[in-house]
Amino acid sequence: MLKPKSISSTRGETETSVFPTTEGRRRFPDFIQDSYGSKTITGFDRYGRFLGAIVPPEAVFLLAQDDADIDEFAKRRIRECARQLIRELEARSESVEGTKTVEELRNERAQKRAPN
Repeated sequence: MLKPKSISSTRGETETSVFPTTEGRRRFPDFIQDSYGSKTITGFDRYGRFLGAIVPPEAVFLLAQDDADIDEFAKRRIRECARQLIRELEARSESVEGTKTVEELRNERAQKRAPN
């Protein structure tokens, strides 16, 4: 399993982290396997801007609200990893000038969804 340098790894601990896209390209197979096997979520940024994440297949079904066949442990693990990723993104965005915060991204999404 992946053990990012920035996060200590112990059994049961959420191991979510954000990596630069250059490292994402270099370690792509590792990130995919970790996502599938450990139900972790790995985020990627470039110059402090969050670009995306690799998520376990079950997370897609959770997003689509078609999660009847997903066991509770996997659901809990995915939610924990998602919350950890958001906390990490918020901490990173506060330290990088000119980067949108998670709250700003949420507001933009809400405005796009709002009826005109």
